[in-house]
Amino acid sequence: MMRKWMISLFAVSILLSGCSSEDDKATADKTPSTLTEVKVKFLTPEKNSNQTELLLQVEVTQGKEKIEDATSVQFEIWPSGERKTNAQLVDAKYVENGIYEATAKVKADSVYYAYAHTEARGLHVMPKQKFIIGQPDLNKVQTEK
Repeated sequence: MMRKWMISLFAVSILLSGCSSEDDKATADKTPSTLTEVKVKFLTPEKNSNQTELLLQVEVTQGKEKIEDATSVQFEIWPSGERKTNAQLVDAKYVENGIYEATAKVKADSVYYAYAHTEARGLHVMPKQKFIIGQPDLNKVQTEK
């Protein structure tokens, strides 16, 4: 009797392990693009002329492919030292060749920081960039973490 139980238990475990292998393979086949890192690169120069609007641009890629179908690209931009009190969120629009852009209002002679919150192919990427507008007094600029 004990021997029949052992054989039955062994047979059931083999059947169950076979099913889980198929499920794992099916899941792996559905998500190959997440194995390659999504990269977001700011194209807007760090130093900018005195202006009241700043054109923010990023290029979104995965491997050598330029991503045209990002779920969301949103810029969070704020003056130095004022992220908690004065940050603005600006939705970017797709332009071409993996480039997304938006315009943000800025003050003359200031330093701004921005995150490019990017959702693409199941991944969230958020690089940060500093922007110098005009000729600010850099001794008064607070370093952002």
